[in-house]
Amino acid sequence: MNTHTQTDVWISRTMILLGLIAMGSAVGAIILTIMNQPMPEIIIALGMVALSGLAMLLIPSPLK
Repeated sequence: MNTHTQTDVWISRTMILLGLIAMGSAVGAIILTIMNQPMPEIIIALGMVALSGLAMLLIPSPLK
């Protein structure tokens, strides 16, 4: 199998996983807000890390 193809598969899987984490944290934050519960900081941190990871994957690097 081509190394380029293997890299593309792992990048796609990483993007899917980061997107699921970002969506899960957003849904969790919305549910907790509706239920008037305090929001744990870990939910906010997970969402922000996932979104920044997606941004790093999607924005082209000028160093390439």
